[in-house]
Amino acid sequence: MRLARERRFELSNILTIAGLFLALTSPSLGHSRSDHGYVWKKCERPELEGITIPFDKDGKFLPECAPDTLYSWKSRAALDSILANMTPDNLYPMDGGNYYSGVYLWRTPLGTFGYGDTLLRFKLKSNVKFAEVDRGSRDCNLQKFVDETVYVIHLRDSVALDYLICSPKVIASWSFGRPEILEEMTAELEWTTEHDTKDFDRYAKSKRGVPGSSLVKAIPVDGKDFSQEALERNFANIVASIKKNEGKIFFAQDLDADPLTHFSTRRPNYFNHRPSNEPQFSRANVSKRATRALYRQSVIRAISLQRGEFKSDVAVRPEPSLEGETVWLASVYPSSSTYSPCRYRIYFGGPRSKAIPLTPSRIETIDGSCDKGHENK
Repeated sequence: MRLARERRFELSNILTIAGLFLALTSPSLGHSRSDHGYVWKKCERPELEGITIPFDKDGKFLPECAPDTLYSWKSRAALDSILANMTPDNLYPMDGGNYYSGVYLWRTPLGTFGYGDTLLRFKLKSNVKFAEVDRGSRDCNLQKFVDETVYVIHLRDSVALDYLICSPKVIASWSFGRPEILEEMTAELEWTTEHDTKDFDRYAKSKRGVPGSSLVKAIPVDGKDFSQEALERNFANIVASIKKNEGKIFFAQDLDADPLTHFSTRRPNYFNHRPSNEPQFSRANVSKRATRALYRQSVIRAISLQRGEFKSDVAVRPEPSLEGETVWLASVYPSSSTYSPCRYRIYFGGPRSKAIPLTPSRIETIDGSCDKGHENK
Protein backbone atom coordinates (compact mmCIF):
# COMPACT_ATOMS: atom_id res chain seq x y z
CA MET A 1 0.00 0.00 0.00
CA ARG A 2 1.19 3.47 -0.80
CA LEU A 3 2.08 5.39 2.35
CA ALA A 4 4.12 8.55 2.66
CA ARG A 5 7.80 7.88 3.29
CA GLU A 6 8.25 9.68 6.54
CA ARG A 7 10.75 9.40 9.33
CA ARG A 8 9.41 7.80 12.47
CA PHE A 9 10.04 9.13 15.87
CA GLU A 10 8.72 8.40 19.30
CA LEU A 11 6.60 11.02 20.99
CA SER A 12 7.86 11.68 24.47
CA ASN A 13 5.91 10.16 27.34
CA ILE A 14 4.24 13.56 27.59
CA LEU A 15 1.18 12.57 25.62
CA THR A 16 0.66 9.34 27.61
CA ILE A 17 -1.30 7.78 24.79
CA ALA A 18 -2.57 4.93 26.96
CA GLY A 19 -4.70 7.09 29.23
CA LEU A 20 -5.81 9.46 26.49
CA PHE A 21 -6.80 6.70 24.07
CA LEU A 22 -9.12 5.03 26.56
CA ALA A 23 -11.02 8.31 26.87
CA LEU A 24 -11.60 8.48 23.12
CA THR A 25 -14.41 5.98 22.73
CA SER A 26 -17.20 7.67 20.81
CA PRO A 27 -17.50 7.73 16.99
CA SER A 28 -16.86 11.07 15.36
CA LEU A 29 -17.53 12.73 12.04
CA GLY A 30 -15.18 15.50 13.02
CA HIS A 31 -15.88 18.81 14.66
CA SER A 32 -18.56 21.23 13.58
CA ARG A 33 -17.86 22.93 10.27
CA SER A 34 -19.23 26.23 11.38
CA ASP A 35 -18.69 29.49 9.56
CA HIS A 36 -17.02 31.12 12.56
CA GLY A 37 -14.27 33.39 11.41
CA TYR A 38 -15.33 33.54 7.79
CA VAL A 39 -15.34 37.31 8.04
CA TRP A 40 -11.65 37.09 7.14
CA LYS A 41 -12.53 35.72 3.68
CA LYS A 42 -13.36 39.21 2.48
CA CYS A 43 -9.80 40.22 3.37
CA GLU A 44 -8.21 37.88 0.83
CA ARG A 45 -6.01 39.31 -1.89
CA PRO A 46 -6.28 37.19 -5.08
CA GLU A 47 -2.95 38.46 -6.41
CA LEU A 48 -1.35 37.25 -3.16
CA GLU A 49 -2.73 33.75 -3.72
CA GLY A 50 -5.58 34.19 -1.26
CA ILE A 51 -3.59 35.29 1.78
CA THR A 52 -5.43 37.74 3.99
CA ILE A 53 -3.82 41.11 4.56
CA PRO A 54 -5.02 44.43 6.06
CA PHE A 55 -4.34 46.42 2.87
CA ASP A 56 -6.03 46.44 -0.51
CA LYS A 57 -4.07 46.23 -3.76
CA ASP A 58 -3.75 50.01 -3.84
CA GLY A 59 -2.23 50.12 -0.36
CA LYS A 60 -5.33 51.39 1.42
CA PHE A 61 -5.52 50.21 5.03
CA LEU A 62 -8.47 47.94 5.89
CA PRO A 63 -9.00 48.10 9.67
CA GLU A 64 -11.55 45.27 9.66
CA CYS A 65 -8.83 42.98 8.28
CA ALA A 66 -6.14 43.87 10.81
CA PRO A 67 -5.47 41.10 13.37
CA ASP A 68 -5.21 41.87 17.06
CA THR A 69 -3.48 38.57 17.84
CA LEU A 70 -0.30 37.19 16.28
CA TYR A 71 1.90 34.14 16.89
CA SER A 72 5.60 33.32 16.78
CA TRP A 73 7.46 30.00 17.17
CA LYS A 74 10.75 30.09 19.09
CA SER A 75 13.21 27.56 20.38
CA ARG A 76 13.02 26.87 24.09
CA ALA A 77 16.51 28.36 24.45
CA ALA A 78 15.32 31.58 22.80
CA LEU A 79 12.33 31.74 25.15
CA ASP A 80 14.57 31.23 28.17
CA SER A 81 16.77 34.09 26.98
CA ILE A 82 13.74 36.36 26.54
CA LEU A 83 12.51 35.55 30.04
CA ALA A 84 15.96 36.16 31.52
CA ASN A 85 16.25 39.60 29.90
CA MET A 86 12.76 40.93 30.66
CA THR A 87 12.50 44.03 32.84
CA PRO A 88 9.52 46.04 34.11
CA ASP A 89 10.16 48.54 31.31
CA ASN A 90 10.79 45.94 28.60
CA LEU A 91 7.82 43.59 28.25
CA TYR A 92 9.43 41.55 25.49
CA PRO A 93 13.16 41.85 24.69
CA MET A 94 13.48 41.85 20.92
CA ASP A 95 15.35 39.04 19.16
CA GLY A 96 19.10 39.25 19.44
CA GLY A 97 18.99 41.36 22.58
CA ASN A 98 18.78 44.58 20.58
CA TYR A 99 15.71 46.62 21.51
CA TYR A 100 14.87 47.20 17.84
CA SER A 101 16.08 43.95 16.26
CA GLY A 102 12.50 42.73 15.85
CA VAL A 103 10.35 39.63 16.12
CA TYR A 104 8.62 37.91 13.19
CA LEU A 105 5.05 36.66 13.59
CA TRP A 106 2.19 35.07 11.67
CA ARG A 107 -1.61 35.26 11.81
CA THR A 108 -2.35 31.68 12.87
CA PRO A 109 -0.95 29.41 15.61
CA LEU A 110 0.35 26.57 13.40
CA GLY A 111 1.22 28.38 10.18
CA THR A 112 4.91 28.75 11.05
CA PHE A 113 5.35 25.74 13.35
CA GLY A 114 8.59 24.74 11.62
CA TYR A 115 10.48 27.73 13.05
CA GLY A 116 10.68 26.50 16.63
CA ASP A 117 9.32 24.19 19.28
CA THR A 118 7.56 26.70 21.56
CA LEU A 119 4.62 28.87 20.49
CA LEU A 120 4.29 32.43 21.77
CA ARG A 121 0.97 34.26 21.54
CA PHE A 122 0.89 38.08 21.27
CA LYS A 123 -2.06 40.39 21.87
CA LEU A 124 -1.53 43.79 20.25
CA LYS A 125 -2.53 47.09 21.78
CA SER A 126 -5.81 48.44 20.44
CA ASN A 127 -4.24 51.62 19.03
CA VAL A 128 -1.51 49.88 17.05
CA LYS A 129 -0.95 50.92 13.41
CA PHE A 130 -0.02 48.74 10.44
CA ALA A 131 2.36 49.54 7.57
CA GLU A 132 3.44 47.61 4.48
CA VAL A 133 7.17 47.19 3.85
CA ASP A 134 8.94 45.24 1.14
CA ARG A 135 11.60 42.64 1.72
CA GLY A 136 14.49 45.01 1.21
CA SER A 137 13.19 47.41 3.87
CA ARG A 138 12.40 45.00 6.67
CA ASP A 139 15.30 46.08 8.91
CA CYS A 140 13.81 47.54 12.09
CA ASN A 141 16.50 50.22 12.11
CA LEU A 142 15.03 51.59 8.86
CA GLN A 143 11.49 51.96 10.19
CA LYS A 144 9.74 54.98 11.62
CA PHE A 145 7.24 55.05 14.48
CA VAL A 146 8.27 51.56 15.66
CA ASP A 147 6.68 52.08 19.08
CA GLU A 148 3.20 52.15 17.55
CA THR A 149 3.47 50.13 14.31
CA VAL A 150 3.27 46.50 13.15
CA TYR A 151 4.86 45.91 9.75
CA VAL A 152 3.50 43.57 7.06
CA ILE A 153 6.32 42.18 4.91
CA HIS A 154 6.15 40.96 1.32
CA LEU A 155 8.90 38.39 0.98
CA ARG A 156 8.08 37.68 -2.66
CA ASP A 157 6.12 39.49 -5.31
CA SER A 158 3.14 37.16 -4.95
CA VAL A 159 3.10 36.21 -1.27
CA ALA A 160 2.81 38.23 1.97
CA LEU A 161 4.41 36.06 4.59
CA ASP A 162 5.36 37.86 7.76
CA TYR A 163 4.36 40.40 10.35
CA LEU A 164 7.19 42.25 12.08
CA ILE A 165 7.26 43.94 15.48
CA CYS A 166 10.20 46.25 16.15
CA SER A 167 9.28 47.45 19.62
CA PRO A 168 7.68 45.82 22.69
CA LYS A 169 5.54 48.93 23.12
CA VAL A 170 2.99 47.65 20.57
CA ILE A 171 2.41 44.53 22.70
CA ALA A 172 -0.46 44.53 25.18
CA SER A 173 0.37 41.05 26.47
CA TRP A 174 2.07 37.82 25.47
CA SER A 175 1.96 34.23 26.68
CA PHE A 176 3.34 30.72 26.29
CA GLY A 177 2.57 27.22 27.56
CA ARG A 178 -1.07 27.90 28.36
CA PRO A 179 -3.97 25.47 27.74
CA GLU A 180 -5.77 28.23 25.81
CA ILE A 181 -2.89 28.23 23.31
CA LEU A 182 -3.10 24.45 22.91
CA GLU A 183 -6.85 24.90 22.36
CA GLU A 184 -6.15 27.32 19.49
CA MET A 185 -3.50 25.04 17.97
CA THR A 186 -5.97 22.16 18.08
CA ALA A 187 -8.79 24.23 16.57
CA GLU A 188 -6.57 25.16 13.64
CA LEU A 189 -5.45 21.57 13.14
CA GLU A 190 -9.07 20.39 13.14
CA TRP A 191 -10.13 23.09 10.69
CA THR A 192 -7.27 22.57 8.24
CA THR A 193 -7.76 18.80 8.39
CA GLU A 194 -11.41 19.04 7.40
CA HIS A 195 -11.36 21.93 4.92
CA ASP A 196 -9.93 22.64 1.53
CA THR A 197 -6.86 24.88 1.40
CA LYS A 198 -8.94 27.76 0.05
CA ASP A 199 -10.72 27.92 3.40
CA PHE A 200 -7.81 28.95 5.60
CA ASP A 201 -4.70 31.10 5.66
CA ARG A 202 -1.54 29.24 4.72
CA TYR A 203 1.93 30.44 5.55
CA ALA A 204 3.69 28.89 2.56
CA LYS A 205 1.92 28.14 -0.72
CA SER A 206 3.74 24.88 -1.36
CA LYS A 207 2.52 22.54 -4.08
CA ARG A 208 4.26 19.78 -2.16
CA GLY A 209 2.04 19.95 0.86
CA VAL A 210 0.80 16.68 2.31
CA PRO A 211 -2.87 15.81 1.58
CA GLY A 212 -5.12 16.25 4.59
CA SER A 213 -3.45 19.40 5.86
CA SER A 214 -1.26 21.83 3.95
CA LEU A 215 0.27 22.81 7.28
CA VAL A 216 2.58 19.83 6.77
CA LYS A 217 5.14 20.13 3.98
CA ALA A 218 6.93 17.32 2.17
CA ILE A 219 10.05 19.48 1.83
CA PRO A 220 11.62 22.11 4.14
CA VAL A 221 10.39 25.70 3.93
CA ASP A 222 13.10 28.34 4.39
CA GLY A 223 15.32 25.51 5.57
CA LYS A 224 12.90 24.68 8.40
CA ASP A 225 11.30 21.34 9.25
CA PHE A 226 7.56 21.38 8.52
CA SER A 227 7.13 17.59 8.69
CA GLN A 228 4.40 15.67 10.46
CA GLU A 229 6.94 14.58 13.06
CA ALA A 230 7.86 18.20 13.84
CA LEU A 231 4.18 19.11 14.20
CA GLU A 232 3.60 16.25 16.64
CA ARG A 233 6.71 17.13 18.65
CA ASN A 234 5.50 20.70 19.03
CA PHE A 235 2.13 19.54 20.30
CA ALA A 236 3.93 17.26 22.77
CA ASN A 237 6.05 20.19 23.97
CA ILE A 238 3.12 22.39 24.91
CA VAL A 239 1.31 19.48 26.58
CA ALA A 240 4.44 18.98 28.68
CA SER A 241 4.55 22.67 29.55
CA ILE A 242 0.89 22.62 30.59
CA LYS A 243 1.38 19.56 32.76
CA LYS A 244 4.29 21.27 34.53
CA ASN A 245 2.21 24.43 34.94
CA GLU A 246 4.99 26.44 33.27
CA GLY A 247 2.71 28.66 31.20
CA LYS A 248 2.62 32.39 31.85
CA ILE A 249 1.00 35.60 30.59
CA PHE A 250 2.87 38.90 30.71
CA PHE A 251 1.10 42.27 30.50
CA ALA A 252 2.19 45.81 29.67
CA GLN A 253 2.50 47.93 32.81
CA ASP A 254 -0.20 50.38 31.74
CA LEU A 255 -2.84 47.67 31.14
CA ASP A 256 -4.94 45.45 33.41
CA ALA A 257 -3.54 41.96 33.88
CA ASP A 258 -6.69 40.11 32.83
CA PRO A 259 -6.24 36.66 31.19
CA LEU A 260 -9.70 36.90 29.61
CA THR A 261 -8.63 40.07 27.82
CA HIS A 262 -5.46 38.42 26.56
CA PHE A 263 -7.32 35.45 25.08
CA SER A 264 -10.24 37.42 23.69
CA THR A 265 -10.19 38.87 20.18
CA ARG A 266 -11.99 41.48 18.12
CA ARG A 267 -11.27 39.37 15.03
CA PRO A 268 -12.66 35.87 15.75
CA ASN A 269 -11.34 33.26 13.38
CA TYR A 270 -11.61 29.52 12.91
CA PHE A 271 -8.88 28.96 15.53
CA ASN A 272 -9.77 31.53 18.22
CA HIS A 273 -13.55 31.83 18.16
CA ARG A 274 -14.70 31.44 21.76
CA PRO A 275 -18.43 31.75 22.44
CA SER A 276 -19.14 33.71 25.61
CA ASN A 277 -21.10 30.76 27.02
CA GLU A 278 -18.34 28.24 26.39
CA PRO A 279 -17.78 26.16 29.54
CA GLN A 280 -14.44 26.38 31.29
CA PHE A 281 -12.20 23.66 29.94
CA SER A 282 -9.80 21.55 31.96
CA ARG A 283 -6.16 20.94 31.08
CA ALA A 284 -6.85 17.22 30.72
CA ASN A 285 -9.72 17.79 28.28
CA VAL A 286 -7.63 20.13 26.12
CA SER A 287 -4.85 17.53 25.92
CA LYS A 288 -7.31 14.78 24.99
CA ARG A 289 -8.83 16.93 22.27
CA ALA A 290 -5.37 17.68 20.88
CA THR A 291 -4.41 14.00 20.81
CA ARG A 292 -7.64 13.07 19.06
CA ALA A 293 -7.14 15.85 16.50
CA LEU A 294 -3.61 14.61 15.75
CA TYR A 295 -4.86 11.06 15.24
CA ARG A 296 -7.70 12.23 13.00
CA GLN A 297 -5.35 14.35 10.92
CA SER A 298 -2.91 11.46 10.58
CA VAL A 299 -5.70 9.09 9.52
CA ILE A 300 -7.08 11.51 6.92
CA ARG A 301 -3.59 12.14 5.54
CA ALA A 302 -2.99 8.40 5.24
CA ILE A 303 -6.34 7.84 3.49
CA SER A 304 -5.74 10.78 1.15
CA LEU A 305 -2.31 9.45 0.22
CA GLN A 306 -3.71 5.96 -0.22
CA ARG A 307 -6.40 7.19 -2.59
CA GLY A 308 -4.37 9.86 -4.35
CA GLU A 309 -6.92 12.55 -3.51
CA PHE A 310 -7.78 14.73 -0.54
CA LYS A 311 -10.71 13.29 1.41
CA SER A 312 -12.14 15.30 4.28
CA ASP A 313 -15.53 13.59 4.52
CA VAL A 314 -14.24 10.75 6.67
CA ALA A 315 -15.78 9.36 9.85
CA VAL A 316 -13.03 8.37 12.27
CA ARG A 317 -13.21 6.47 15.56
CA PRO A 318 -10.82 4.40 17.70
CA GLU A 319 -11.18 0.63 17.81
CA PRO A 320 -10.06 -1.87 20.46
CA SER A 321 -7.26 -4.21 19.47
CA LEU A 322 -6.37 -7.53 21.08
CA GLU A 323 -2.77 -7.13 19.95
CA GLY A 324 -2.44 -3.94 21.97
CA GLU A 325 -1.88 -1.73 18.94
CA THR A 326 -3.60 1.61 18.53
CA VAL A 327 -6.22 1.12 15.80
CA TRP A 328 -8.63 3.57 14.18
CA LEU A 329 -11.50 2.83 11.84
CA ALA A 330 -12.05 5.27 8.95
CA SER A 331 -15.17 5.35 6.77
CA VAL A 332 -14.87 7.33 3.52
CA TYR A 333 -18.22 8.60 2.30
CA PRO A 334 -18.76 8.63 -1.48
CA SER A 335 -20.34 11.57 -3.26
CA SER A 336 -23.31 9.45 -4.37
CA SER A 337 -25.79 8.24 -1.76
CA THR A 338 -26.25 5.01 -3.77
CA TYR A 339 -22.86 3.81 -2.59
CA SER A 340 -21.98 2.64 0.90
CA PRO A 341 -18.95 4.00 2.75
CA CYS A 342 -15.57 2.51 1.99
CA ARG A 343 -13.93 1.44 5.24
CA TYR A 344 -10.30 1.20 6.26
CA ARG A 345 -8.60 0.08 9.44
CA ILE A 346 -5.50 2.15 10.25
CA TYR A 347 -2.84 0.74 12.57
CA PHE A 348 -0.37 2.78 14.59
CA GLY A 349 2.36 0.33 15.55
CA GLY A 350 3.33 -0.21 19.15
CA PRO A 351 1.52 -1.12 22.36
CA ARG A 352 -0.65 1.52 23.97
CA SER A 353 1.39 1.36 27.15
CA LYS A 354 4.21 3.22 25.40
CA ALA A 355 4.47 6.50 23.55
CA ILE A 356 4.10 5.76 19.85
CA PRO A 357 4.51 7.61 16.55
CA LEU A 358 1.37 8.89 14.87
CA THR A 359 2.54 7.76 11.44
CA PRO A 360 0.44 4.69 10.53
CA SER A 361 2.33 1.41 10.34
CA ARG A 362 -0.19 -0.10 7.90
CA ILE A 363 -3.65 0.34 6.37
CA GLU A 364 -6.10 -2.52 5.98
CA THR A 365 -9.05 -2.39 3.59
CA ILE A 366 -12.13 -3.82 5.28
CA ASP A 367 -14.81 -3.70 2.57
CA GLY A 368 -13.53 -5.06 -0.73
CA SER A 369 -12.17 -2.58 -3.27
CA CYS A 370 -11.72 0.93 -1.96
CA ASP A 371 -9.84 2.31 -4.90
CA LYS A 372 -10.50 5.90 -5.89
CA GLY A 373 -13.96 6.22 -7.41
CA HIS A 374 -14.87 2.56 -6.87
CA GLU A 375 -16.71 2.42 -3.57
CA ASN A 376 -18.93 -0.62 -3.08
CA LYS A 377 -22.66 -0.52 -3.58
